[in-house]
Amino acid sequence: MAPLVVAQTPYYADQSAPFNLVLHSASTSLDGAALFSCHEGAAIEGLCVTTDFNPVEPVSPYNFNYSSLSTPDPVLGYQGLLTWELQAGSFNLSSPMALQNISDTNVENAFFEPSTTGTLVGFDQSNLLYILDDTTTEPGYSWYGEPDNASCVGVDVERVFI
Repeated sequence: MAPLVVAQTPYYADQSAPFNLVLHSASTSLDGAALFSCHEGAAIEGLCVTTDFNPVEPVSPYNFNYSSLSTPDPVLGYQGLLTWELQAGSFNLSSPMALQNISDTNVENAFFEPSTTGTLVGFDQSNLLYILDDTTTEPGYSWYGEPDNASCVGVDVERVFI
């Protein structure tokens, strides 16, 4: 499971321009599709897939919150939090992504909710999303592993600025 970090307001104060998350896959039904935030509960959003979008327009804009106080890795860049902004009535709340293990499976569910914790991620020089966990120094592009569910297929997740 990916480590959670506390979203210290001043530490992750730097924010990227908005972007879409686009999938690349050998599966023709997923290749070129985009991820968007979809409602799962009170102020909780999950990730869903759509093929009905224009890549240069916002589908469900995300940001990358990081700290310029840290020194970026020359290849992997900064690590930080993938965030989505919850817009509700007269307020907006930044919601970091966290991965949560689904019991009795090898699947982790990504969700966004207003919180002080999130899963530490980064984007490499090719703008591909990765996770660094505390067991290795190599980035994990582990959006697919040996699945419990045979219908699962591999993907890469790319950041495409809007």
